[in-house]
Amino acid sequence: GVLESLRDLLANRVASQGRGAGFAPDRLVSEDELQTALFALQGHVSEVADAAQREIRSAQALRDELLNQLNQGRPAGSPPAELTIEQGDTVELTARLFESLGHQLAVSSPGRAVLGGLQWPMLRAAVNDRGFFDQAEHPARQLLDTVSEAAQHWLDPNEGEPDAALVDRLERLVVEASHAQVIDPTWRADIEQQIALLSRKAHVAERRQIEAMEGRDRLERARQRATEIMGERMVKGTTPRGVLRILLERTWADVLALHILRGGENGEAFLYCLGITDQLLGRRPIVDGNKLRQDVERGLEHLGMHPSEAAQVAAGVFEPTDRQTDEGLTSTDVAVRLKQRPRLGEGTAHGEPVVPVVPTPLDASAQAIHDGFASLRFGTWFEFVQPDGSIALRKLAWFSPTTGRCLFVNQRGARTEDIDLTRLARLIATGEAREWKEQRMSIVDRAWKAVARNLRREGIRERMAGHA
Repeated sequence: GVLESLRDLLANRVASQGRGAGFAPDRLVSEDELQTALFALQGHVSEVADAAQREIRSAQALRDELLNQLNQGRPAGSPPAELTIEQGDTVELTARLFESLGHQLAVSSPGRAVLGGLQWPMLRAAVNDRGFFDQAEHPARQLLDTVSEAAQHWLDPNEGEPDAALVDRLERLVVEASHAQVIDPTWRADIEQQIALLSRKAHVAERRQIEAMEGRDRLERARQRATEIMGERMVKGTTPRGVLRILLERTWADVLALHILRGGENGEAFLYCLGITDQLLGRRPIVDGNKLRQDVERGLEHLGMHPSEAAQVAAGVFEPTDRQTDEGLTSTDVAVRLKQRPRLGEGTAHGEPVVPVVPTPLDASAQAIHDGFASLRFGTWFEFVQPDGSIALRKLAWFSPTTGRCLFVNQRGARTEDIDLTRLARLIATGEAREWKEQRMSIVDRAWKAVARNLRREGIRERMAGHA
């Protein structure tokens, strides 16, 4: 089993160290003494009011505190307590397991203090039942696994404010576990229920982000198309000047985009608007000047322009003058106003302007990766190497094959990195990002593997030092 192989690794490592001089079997601690001492120590945990002081203890620190507690209950003059080899191994392996779990959490995560608070109750469970090391379904081990997963996914301060209700529940768990004789299975069910609630919240947040991104993407494509149409018409017609040119290139192009969004390029409103464009460009004869002016005003009002402002703009287009009119505006004033007006979509969709995605040139390897994105699925997870060398897990919740715009979210459904498909291809090519395959192994099993790896490494180092 896991315990046997880990104890073998430990035995190899400590073989050279041997027992201390003067070791005597009569100093060995009985199981009852050990249980009493551990129960007393786990009771002290809840007395540490400040969570920040609940460090994850090293094997040496655990052993020292334990022996100190054991010696307090010994008759005066009796030899100091010693742990049996098996008890010592259990202490060592439990400490290493917790250190390994702690390494998987951010330094400032409140989850570290929770693990620190569970160290004595879990050591007691391990001493009580060796199945803690071997059996995946052991209640104490399952609880530790759930707590570690909760801390890793929901309490990382780098991913946003840790969920206060979950922190509170885990803090209560530490208090409950420190006063209990055995691990209560309802604790784990409680935490899982809270995590399920957070997962639902994350899903809702992600859906909202996706809808906003889809809206922005549709808007950008409509604006690009309207700009193309306006450009084609200007090339073929007479190129206008002054206020009319600014109106057509900016504001009227947005009116066209709005109609593309609402009814598509075959929609009646869009085609009618195109007829107005052609009259303004001189590509079609103006049948009724007043009607044309009214149509322009109505189009501007569609964009959200106030009727009085729309009338001023129309006056600037149809009666261009550099003298102040009755409204107090010259053509130059109207032109400046049009230039200052936010474009369609700016100031909406979470207040973000619709910035077109500008694809970056790719080398051959990145281009091959980009070509492979044809089979990319929504919901694919990626690992990104952060500037400090840590790994951030991000979900590609949505992307647009047309514009290359992407939406990456974290575990909590919050939007993260702004990366388009060409940049993603480059990051994968340089090894700064890679697709993440779901871990089949639980977080505790991964921690055990890391413990075994470290013990092997230490054993090799000690053997090499012995040969030196």
